[in-house]
Amino acid sequence: RAMTNARARGLQMPYGDQALLITRERFERMGGFRGDFPMMEDYEMMRRLRRASLRASLRTGEDCRVRLLPTPVSCSPRRWQRKGMVLTTVLNHAFVIAYAWGMASPNTIYRLYYGRGVTNAPKAREKSTD
Repeated sequence: RAMTNARARGLQMPYGDQALLITRERFERMGGFRGDFPMMEDYEMMRRLRRASLRASLRTGEDCRVRLLPTPVSCSPRRWQRKGMVLTTVLNHAFVIAYAWGMASPNTIYRLYYGRGVTNAPKAREKSTD
């Protein structure tokens, strides 16, 4: 957990399993999660948010950085238990690097991660209209 928190704090890049809290207004202003991304949607959203926050900080002088709350959250340990902590960590970092460097699409990462094509993936939820 300490390494994850250090990455999130230092790089301003927490991922979805770290319980992202964002107002609905900002989420929609940032374009929300991309419905055509079966994987990496949290990474892509945080990348856009980080850029926008940096621009806002430079423009206004306010501290617009991502913040970590002191309260831990829980997520399912299944993936970590099934593949082990070291392999899961290595795979996660490899997928992020492959995506960030343009070496793999979200569809390819999904296929590698789940062992099946995206056509079998759950459909993205429609945008809420309320």
